[in-house]
Amino acid sequence: MTTLYLEDLYVGQRFIGKASISIDVSQVKQFAEAYDPQPFHMDEALASDTLFQGIAASGWHTAATTMRLLLSNEEQLAGGIIGAGFDDLRWPRPVRPGDALRVECEVLEVRRSRSKPRQGLVKLRTETFNQNDDVVQVMSGTLVVQCRSDADSLPLGTEGRSSWVSTPNKRVNIGSVSLAYRELGPAGGVPVVLLNHWGANLDGFDPRIVDALATQHHVIAIDYRGIGLSDGPSPVLVADFADDVIACVHALGHEQVDLFGFSLGGFVAQQIVAKKPELVRKLILAGTGPAGGDGIDKVGATSWPLIERAKREGKPPQYHLFFNDNGKGRAAAQAFVDRLAERHLDRDQVPSAEAFMHQLQAIEAWGRQAAQSLENVQQPVLIVNGDHDIMVPTELSLTMAERFPDARLIIYPDSGHGGIFQYHAEFIPAALAFLST
Repeated sequence: MTTLYLEDLYVGQRFIGKASISIDVSQVKQFAEAYDPQPFHMDEALASDTLFQGIAASGWHTAATTMRLLLSNEEQLAGGIIGAGFDDLRWPRPVRPGDALRVECEVLEVRRSRSKPRQGLVKLRTETFNQNDDVVQVMSGTLVVQCRSDADSLPLGTEGRSSWVSTPNKRVNIGSVSLAYRELGPAGGVPVVLLNHWGANLDGFDPRIVDALATQHHVIAIDYRGIGLSDGPSPVLVADFADDVIACVHALGHEQVDLFGFSLGGFVAQQIVAKKPELVRKLILAGTGPAGGDGIDKVGATSWPLIERAKREGKPPQYHLFFNDNGKGRAAAQAFVDRLAERHLDRDQVPSAEAFMHQLQAIEAWGRQAAQSLENVQQPVLIVNGDHDIMVPTELSLTMAERFPDARLIIYPDSGHGGIFQYHAEFIPAALAFLST
């Protein structure tokens, strides 16, 4: 068993339990008889005429089983699991006799107590899954955790609520246009510039990834021209996006940067390194493809049915565009959407329909233009994707890995365009290691 203190925990850290517990009908009935004696937990015949259409475990039975699973993990908190309160407890799907349950946890916040220096508070999100990877319980709560020492030895950037949800919006002028941006992390060194996807504003960056990068790097995220709080009409060519980013970097006083481009942002990053190679030290390209890549000119046709489906369901487009349509994908999609909603104050403006369509023009034009000479790029490149990207086909990630002279490739299983979001706990250390070498 590994004992964890407050100093060992950080925002974005994930724990995947190896243990599972099977639920049989006698357990369901015994728990219900003692604590929740309702017919749909105790009698098959009566349960068939209820909302559950069959016997189902009490939600409190699921919660108790979750607690037992947490205590079965290899990693345990010093002093035990001591709850200070819950913010959220939901049962999206009933637990049935025969189900086998397991848990996964993610650290959302880490905060040392000012009045009690030997302890702190950790906000934890716990998801309970059945054998089909369907989520049967979501629980977010705050735990009291012991510190290893009195000294404030938490890693830089991990104390307090996720920095990305509170860092202020700023503006930088490039010519007659004002671009919106946010920055956080330690000053100095080579900044990491984040370039986001089609239709994304500053609120579209994953807080877990940004906060983790900002523990070691100065991070700058930019709203493209015409998006969110940035001025001007949105460009219709990737080259114009790249020119804006280059001007923005110079206006902020930086001579060299690392570029992290996701989807459309990956196109922009490639254009920047082609036009201004001396500006770029390293590249991270996620869910993206090369100029002229097969299928990129069909992004609109591929995306519209899923965008409409998401709209009918009251979900953001990313819910269906970025994640696979299975239990694991839906759970990852909801977790991602929940993270994007964590910022409550000073949120960015929603992009206009015109800007959305202009960006689509730029994407599809990138797919039709001539291939670039990736073979001449000397910078190290980390290429990341899911194994089932329906927007920018995964095969294009493999193609880029073959064409860049100094490329490293990561393909995450059972994931799509948003593989880095579904596997953010695995991606974060890989990205930090790549940037640090």
